[in-house]
Amino acid sequence: MNILGPVIEFRVSEALGTATKIAAGAQTGKAHARLLLKRIGAAKIPESGLIILVSFRGIELATASYVKETILWLAICGRMHAGALSPSEQRSLDWSSLQPLNVFPAVSDANEDIQHEIDEVFARRGLPCVLVEEVNNDLILVAKILGSVEPTLARTIQAIEGSSDATADDLHRKCPDEGVNITAWNNRLSELNRMRIARRRRDGKFWRYQPLAGVMKYG
Repeated sequence: MNILGPVIEFRVSEALGTATKIAAGAQTGKAHARLLLKRIGAAKIPESGLIILVSFRGIELATASYVKETILWLAICGRMHAGALSPSEQRSLDWSSLQPLNVFPAVSDANEDIQHEIDEVFARRGLPCVLVEEVNNDLILVAKILGSVEPTLARTIQAIEGSSDATADDLHRKCPDEGVNITAWNNRLSELNRMRIARRRRDGKFWRYQPLAGVMKYG
């Protein structure tokens, strides 16, 4: 089970509030980030984290500067919460509004031009971005990875597809051909969480992981 909720859906067209079909510029992106921050602040965030679904339905173009100030900003805030950024890395970032948030950004209804912009922005930072392609009620069935993901992590995502509670021990037994120990599997799963493409919850002394979608596609 790959449950869509808890989720906040942010419709870019509604946030623009005009007849325009273009989400352009850093200032517009920052304004939308403030709207997102208010909605996140009012939400009850579970241990496994909150999915932020940014919908581009009705939008023809989103510029790189807009993507950076909204979706990428969310991803970096999520990575801060997961402890993925060192203090020196944090100082190198040029957002004054960064703060640790247990969020997992994803996008939907993005046309090819918008996908291209997202792919370029995230790939430059070596990060993935989840594009939701198929949803059934409260389940994300299929998603595509934009941006960048290392082959080892791609294989790890494939290993936990369709699971809502995978552990490092599960993968050690399921994938003997990988030739790695339980500690290595735990490190891989932790990195998926830091990359914001797999949520997790604690079960006693174990972490149980769930990808954002039942099936993840690449390229």
